[in-house]
Amino acid sequence: MLMSASFIRACATGTLVAALLALPACVHGRGPPPPTVGVALTQAISSVENVSAHAALNANDAVLDAAARLRLSIEALRYSGQDILDQQPKDLDAAQGKALAAIQSGVATLQAAADKPAEQARESIEEIRQLTAALSPAPGQPAIEHSSPSILVPSSVSGAVITLSGRRLAMANPRLFFGDVEASRTSLTDQQALFAAPADVLRPNDRTPLSYSGRVMLSDRRCGWFHCNTATRAYAVSVVVLPTHLATVRIGFDRKKTQKIYEQTPAAPGAPAGASTDMVYRRRFEYSTEDLTVMSCTTESQAPHAPGYSIDTDTLSATEADHSGEAKWRIVDPGPSGFSIELCAQPQIDKMGKTTGAVAVETTWKEFRMGEVVTPREWLDAEGLSWGADIKETLPADTNSIEVDLEYFDGSRASFTETSNDRYVNMTWDPQTRRLVLTPRLRSSIAEID
Repeated sequence: MLMSASFIRACATGTLVAALLALPACVHGRGPPPPTVGVALTQAISSVENVSAHAALNANDAVLDAAARLRLSIEALRYSGQDILDQQPKDLDAAQGKALAAIQSGVATLQAAADKPAEQARESIEEIRQLTAALSPAPGQPAIEHSSPSILVPSSVSGAVITLSGRRLAMANPRLFFGDVEASRTSLTDQQALFAAPADVLRPNDRTPLSYSGRVMLSDRRCGWFHCNTATRAYAVSVVVLPTHLATVRIGFDRKKTQKIYEQTPAAPGAPAGASTDMVYRRRFEYSTEDLTVMSCTTESQAPHAPGYSIDTDTLSATEADHSGEAKWRIVDPGPSGFSIELCAQPQIDKMGKTTGAVAVETTWKEFRMGEVVTPREWLDAEGLSWGADIKETLPADTNSIEVDLEYFDGSRASFTETSNDRYVNMTWDPQTRRLVLTPRLRSSIAEID
């Protein structure tokens, strides 16, 4: 076995035999080197980008804002020293080491908060804001620390302002690009640069949120005794533009009407709800006579079965069940308060003898009372709600209650039964005028909606 002199000097303490005997222990004791700062930051930025992509689809502004802060902190650490990406974490100075630890802690917190709704994630996100706010790995250098907004609604892109916050910006000539288009800078101080959002670039899709990546260029000019050097630093920022389609809306309502309520038959034990039917009343009217001299008649009356009820004359039916001799009958004065029936009969004599005059009539009817009933819910045709547009409906005069169901572009749902709002819409309902209005909550940034 051939060995280099340097290797022998590193492992040997005496003779060649001692070096050979010590070789396995020396080789096995080395192990893989720990990851460099560059590897750690690459892993961190990959995690941040994955979370950002998911948050963009759900319009989770809190997560997007925290991800942007972490991304900028990662880039600030990357620019904080020469060859820092090739160094081991143990070789960093105190400020850089603190920044790396905070970034790794922030990424873990971001991943844990990513699957929570925006409202529930805010507490965890606040921790990330506090972590990144205290980071300053190279305080003498210009840096971007925060960008806003993270989300734009389509109707507000034109005229929106993109704000870059940081330090030592006034001398760094910050420039913002989306692709090859440079955004127009409208204001600059040492801590803040404002840019007009390029509406011709940040265009919305109809149904899907779109994430636009931009880059901020900073110039860091350093001068020594004899010459000056200018270093250009690039920071990545992103803006999510929501789709023009905000929600699919279904409007339902029921009515309260004063109408006939029919007496119901008791439902059988174990029968499903709604198995009862309208009660049908029955009565048999009969009359007979032995008077041969003339056809005689009688009149009998029927009233509703209980106070407050009326007879539904549309359901009143009479059928002759039997007769003998000469007979006739008729319904007299049918009305809600009751009806009468006139029965007439006269005996007959033939070769077989005398036949009694008789008649029998069977009647059926339903009874009702007047009262208020709530009808089954009716639904209008589904319609789309877009940013910058309202949905206005005037519902029927007898509307009793409403239900408005919304399915938003991000898959979330909402249901309103009265004047209310959520992070996307305001709904007003006036029961007096039966006027319903749905209005998107217009903001330059969803982050302003809390």
